[in-house]
Amino acid sequence: MRVHNFTISRDGFAAGPHQRETEPLGEGGSRLHDWMFATRSARAKRGLEGGHEGVDDDFVARSDVGIGATIIGRHMFGPIHGPGRTSCGLASHFEIVGLVAGPTLSTRP
Repeated sequence: MRVHNFTISRDGFAAGPHQRETEPLGEGGSRLHDWMFATRSARAKRGLEGGHEGVDDDFVARSDVGIGATIIGRHMFGPIHGPGRTSCGLASHFEIVGLVAGPTLSTRP
């Protein structure tokens, strides 16, 4: 297992405060990913043209190479739990769920 594609701020935070459905990464948390979404490769993955090239783009272009599955936490796409939650869109992933009785592992194709 390896950890990659994980953005943190200089002071060690991976999200902003006050996470909620309208701010899944907390207040200002999405700014952590501005560098990535500005690259040519990230824009192309979303069907957009243009974007920056260079070392950041090289990193993003290689970000999914050799990945068999992704492990995600229950808050990866916001504080949305229980029935009605939509799939995260990852091709193959394991989602860590559960709180009270300890973590469990849910696999989804």
